[in-house]
Amino acid sequence: MKREAFDHNTIQGCDKSIEIALKEYGFAWIKNGNGPVYADGNRDVYEEQTLFYYGVKMERGEWTEFQYATLDNNIDVKTEYNWADFDGVRSFVGVDLDWFDMPLELKVQDLLSYYGFQNVFGTCCSDGFEYKEIVPDHDVRSEHKIWHLLREGRREYEKRKRREGVV
Repeated sequence: MKREAFDHNTIQGCDKSIEIALKEYGFAWIKNGNGPVYADGNRDVYEEQTLFYYGVKMERGEWTEFQYATLDNNIDVKTEYNWADFDGVRSFVGVDLDWFDMPLELKVQDLLSYYGFQNVFGTCCSDGFEYKEIVPDHDVRSEHKIWHLLREGRREYEKRKRREGVV
């Protein structure tokens, strides 16, 4: 899958700063890439996938090279990663809620934290990408807004689950 098909202006990460998300945590994603719209109105398959960037080389405590992988947004993580100890992952990241109901990008981040990129995405023999090849010039205010929306979304998700009595 070509990474260029995804709108890199919408890149998100686990920190409000994409630079920190990539360089310190080694993880960022682009949800629902913007594939072309065809004359018949259909979108390309990229619209139903998430592109993940993950760190593969660290120097002086900072991720400096990255690779990417794409996953379908409707992937069944239980089936795709049936080898994983999901109770161990959940315990490791400290999640009390139903982990399988969480957004795909958070589940992938948790799997990467627990198992490492080679176990989750496999080994890649090509050279990695540098930060400047991934992140286009962007407006810091937009990045800050995306981070707040993501954080607020996780809070709302946790509140809803508590109201439902899942926790």
